[in-house]
Amino acid sequence: LSEEAAPLERIAFESTRGGTFDIWTADIDGGNAVNITKGQRWNQAPAWSPDGTRIAFVSNRGTKFSGMFQLYVVDADGLDPPALVTNHAPVHSVSWSPDNSMLAFSVSRCCAENPSDIFIISSDGERLRNLTNTFAENSEPAWSPDGSRIAFVALENGNKDIWVIHADGSNPLNITENPALDASPCWSPDSSRIVFSSDRDGTFDIF
Repeated sequence: LSEEAAPLERIAFESTRGGTFDIWTADIDGGNAVNITKGQRWNQAPAWSPDGTRIAFVSNRGTKFSGMFQLYVVDADGLDPPALVTNHAPVHSVSWSPDNSMLAFSVSRCCAENPSDIFIISSDGERLRNLTNTFAENSEPAWSPDGSRIAFVALENGNKDIWVIHADGSNPLNITENPALDASPCWSPDSSRIVFSSDRDGTFDIF
């Protein structure tokens, strides 16, 4: 299911009900299901734009990277073909900025023990910035509701922590700094706190 904001009457989800792995939308009671990616290879990780008009997702439909997942955006009604936002690949996770203008995503880089970085890109694909540019594995970006910061997960030297960085790429800060595995950051609506999962008590719980 999409973790982003969405129209209150619709949900977005992945399904193979049409025979291929596609992005679908449906009413909250499950009715009126619509396939918005229409059977072109493997489509996953839907994320609603905050205004509910578009859905970002990752798909391996492209040919440039031999079927690796790239970032696409499609209108929520699925009437127009999905638009390729970035040729970076493979893309893993996506988060919209609150004003609908930007997307944060993680992408693996080749040949350096497979590290990954957090990028942001305008929803029209015109402006791109690498926010992290490290040799850690950076993933799971989550844009703060006030638009000022992005939380993400960094795995470095076997330690997996929650970090926060300003949307302009400045002031990266490790906010958990714990030998446990911390993951899946999600902001409070007022951007003052972050909830995440961690195994610091022996099993994965919410903190």
